[in-house]
Amino acid sequence: MADTVHQGNSNVAPLTTPPRLAFTIVFTPEEEAMLKREVSGLHSYSIVCRVIGLRPNRGDLRDLLQVAFQHRIGKIVDVQFLGHAFYHLELDTIESIVVMLNANMINIRNTIACFVSWKLGFEPVEMLNSGHRLTLIS
Repeated sequence: MADTVHQGNSNVAPLTTPPRLAFTIVFTPEEEAMLKREVSGLHSYSIVCRVIGLRPNRGDLRDLLQVAFQHRIGKIVDVQFLGHAFYHLELDTIESIVVMLNANMINIRNTIACFVSWKLGFEPVEMLNSGHRLTLIS
């Protein structure tokens, strides 16, 4: 018996899995430098603030904290809302972080602000579910 091959009519099943795709993301040197600065700053001089009571917007919280700590801390560079009344604060010095952590809990305009150290991968929901309490220990 001779095998016959019919052109255009193959007995081979078509490929069912899609081909793998690979992507390469290329940054300009300026974009790469900016990205490195932003990522390194996320945890170098950062702290987490939980606000209990009225929830000010990011700018108001920054201003309220600057006034509350007066000249004891440097500049609050950035404030980002993380959800569930948690804010990420980026500060300009490690000394500012120490001052805020030592204050632990402050009252600013009938709003209580509590502070904990920032950890990479911080998730507000996990902190709430873990039962971790931000309280003043006297």
